[in-house]
Amino acid sequence: MRTSVTIELLEENGKVGIYSPKFAGEADSEFIKFLKANKDKHKKDVLTILARIDKIKDNQLEDRHIRYEGRRRDRVAALPAHIDVCSLRVYILCISDRIIVLGGGGLKSTRTYNEAPELADWVRKMQVLDDEIRIRQNSGAIISDGYRLSGELTFEIDI
Repeated sequence: MRTSVTIELLEENGKVGIYSPKFAGEADSEFIKFLKANKDKHKKDVLTILARIDKIKDNQLEDRHIRYEGRRRDRVAALPAHIDVCSLRVYILCISDRIIVLGGGGLKSTRTYNEAPELADWVRKMQVLDDEIRIRQNSGAIISDGYRLSGELTFEIDI
C-alpha cells in the first residue's frame, strides 16, 4: 500500500535531532503512538527506553546505546540497548550519530524479532523508510546537516 509519510521533528537540543515518521491521516507520529500504547501497561520498559534516548541526547548516538537489527546495509536498530533489561522494542533509524528517527515497535516475547509478526513488520517498515531517505539524501532532496534534517521530508512509500 502506498502512503504519504512525513519525517517529523520531535526534539532537538543542539547536539541531537530526534525525528519520527508520521503517516498520512494519523494524528500522532509513530513514536508518540508507541508511547501512548505502552505507557500504562509497560511503564517500566517505556521508562527504560526513554532513559536510553536521554543518554543519546546527552552523548550522541553510540553503538552501546542500540542493538542493530535488519540487514547489514540498512540503518535500522532497536532500543533499548543490550545492557538494558526490557521486554519492549522500539525500532529506529540511525541516520548519523546526531540524527535518529524513532519508529514504532512492540512487545518482544520471542527469541528474535523475525518470530514476532508485529516486530518484523516494524523492522520492514523502517527498512523501507531508510531506503527512501537514503535515496533522497543521495539526490540532495534530503540534507542531513549536523543534528538537523531538511528538504523534502514528506514523501510517499510502499508499506
